[in-house]
Amino acid sequence: MTRIRRRAWIGGVKVCDEETDETSVRRADAEAWVRDMLRRFDGDKYPHLFELEFLDEPDPEQRFFRFGTDAARMVAPLAIEFVEIPPVPFKEPIQ
Repeated sequence: MTRIRRRAWIGGVKVCDEETDETSVRRADAEAWVRDMLRRFDGDKYPHLFELEFLDEPDPEQRFFRFGTDAARMVAPLAIEFVEIPPVPFKEPIQ
């Protein structure tokens, strides 16, 4: 059992702060929560920050996972440049 606190800020306003008990942390659940927050609060129009806090993790460096477009609310934000990756030509496998 993993205890997780989920928080969301959209446009600088905290719109969600809830604790859940998860038997397994699934990426699909986290993605559904993020989509729901963005949809409910028009998050695609404002800077936003999502935070997952793993309450049972003793290491503060591993305890939080934050992502979004509101870098002012992050501890040490990293910019990620998205680039289009060209398709790789198919080659026959080496036998």
